[in-house]
Amino acid sequence: MVESHTTRTQGLALTVTRLVESAWEGRIRVPRFQRGFRWAQADVINLFDSLRRGYPIGTLLLWEREAPAERVRLGTLDVEAPSVQDAWHVVDGQQRVTTLAASLHANAEGAPFEVYWDIDAQAFRPGRPEGRHAAIPLPTLFSLPDLLSWFSRHPELANRIDETARLTARLREYEVTGYVVRDEDEDTLRQVFDRMNNFGKRLSKAEVFDALHGTGTRSTGQEDRFRTIGDRLDATTTFGRVADTTLMYSFLARRGGDPSRDVHHEFSAARPPKRGSLAGETSARAYADFETIVARAIAFFQDVARIPHIAFLPYQFVFVTVAGYLAHFPHPHERNRILLRRWIWRALTAGPNVIRGSGTAAMRTYVRHLDETDEDGSTQALLTALGNLGPTSLRVDGKARPNTTEGRLLALGLWAAGPRRAEGRRYTLEELAQAIDAAGQTKPSPRPALVPWVSGYAGIGAQLLLPEADGEPSEEAARIASPDCRIASPDCRVDEEVWASHLKDSRHLDQGQPTWPDTAVERRTARIVEAANDFGRRMAEWEKENTPPLLTLDLDPRAGDLE
Repeated sequence: MVESHTTRTQGLALTVTRLVESAWEGRIRVPRFQRGFRWAQADVINLFDSLRRGYPIGTLLLWEREAPAERVRLGTLDVEAPSVQDAWHVVDGQQRVTTLAASLHANAEGAPFEVYWDIDAQAFRPGRPEGRHAAIPLPTLFSLPDLLSWFSRHPELANRIDETARLTARLREYEVTGYVVRDEDEDTLRQVFDRMNNFGKRLSKAEVFDALHGTGTRSTGQEDRFRTIGDRLDATTTFGRVADTTLMYSFLARRGGDPSRDVHHEFSAARPPKRGSLAGETSARAYADFETIVARAIAFFQDVARIPHIAFLPYQFVFVTVAGYLAHFPHPHERNRILLRRWIWRALTAGPNVIRGSGTAAMRTYVRHLDETDEDGSTQALLTALGNLGPTSLRVDGKARPNTTEGRLLALGLWAAGPRRAEGRRYTLEELAQAIDAAGQTKPSPRPALVPWVSGYAGIGAQLLLPEADGEPSEEAARIASPDCRIASPDCRVDEEVWASHLKDSRHLDQGQPTWPDTAVERRTARIVEAANDFGRRMAEWEKENTPPLLTLDLDPRAGDLE
């Protein structure tokens, strides 16, 4: 009879004092399969309020094993950790442990870890207490000697010492319960992690991929690679934040095969990549050049396909396919660049239904047509996969909203018209990105850059594309948006070209009509639809032949020119 493997688990109760000191000394580590820090300021405040009130804050699950000397990052706190034989790797409870360690340390800085105790309000508050009366920084509150020193500098509050010292004791002596698992088998911990993920709030597919295949522990700075890459590209481009899941699918498209496949054994010998040149590739090597590939795709969308921001792109499969294509062919022939642009716009117009399935089915189909050995063949295969699709136009009414597929494509028509400021200058990509990104949308749409010029209408025909960095239209933008502002009036001073750049003219301002503003919105919606369709047709070039580069053709010298 074979004896089953048994994992040794021990319960424990740690005071907050012992827990944070263990973290500051470098005994606590965060394994790579943990997600990044996700808590908002309100979560941090609620944790400390729960400690104050004695509420339960959940149990920890720690994995005890050896850890090397390394720099450990907990929130904004860096710890130079020595090698430890019995380090505690946090399997469950990372948000709580990170919050306690980073917020209570004397060097606590940056949101959301800067917190203070408001003596008068008897509440924890976010931020620094400078200039505030009776406000004690959290690290000071946590240290009794520092607390007494603080009160010595504030003698007018001497009558509050005892109650505040009792709060300090409650925080320091609060017991956090948990379990320690002692098992050298990392697969055991992965199973525990996977089961806990299923029991609790599920990680995204991209987070699971990073968990399984990330390069190193979180302390090495390699954690949440897709999130890190997405954040960095968001900061260095004007395209906006590409979703982690989209990045993961693009990463898998680079390696060939179905990008929606199961990822648990992606880099195992039992599952070699479909792309033959990547055989034997490690996860570290795969991640190494991926950011460059995504940056290349972003540049293609903006410079060639004329799509300024991810918020205007209605289908994930289009981005994934283009990223996969450019991973295979980083410097495509100029002719294939034109053909890829045509595919993008024809696919946007057709949507996933041409594949007779969902967006995931479309992604699988198009990525499957990418052959790393044949750039021209791959390009032709993408176009052929669209079938006998002919010129297609948007058919929408005035109720199309900017967060819908039609609304995003209509917003592209507005951007293609070259919207201008009141003084005549065109809005820039930077201004567009700032306006959209400042809203912090989970799924970006052009909505934050749109300003209504007629109230009571939800459709895009009643809105102007006026991207202002602070999310509110400036005074000059308000002049363009106002229905009371007439062309060439002394109080308006808006040129006809500026109005035209917003697909708006004097007919839209005639409030004397009995049907105004219905007629004005209807007319402008029609102009926007016309502009979006015209722009889409110019990008898709439906009427032209999709011939490959001339060098790949066996041309008859007597043949005529090809488009």
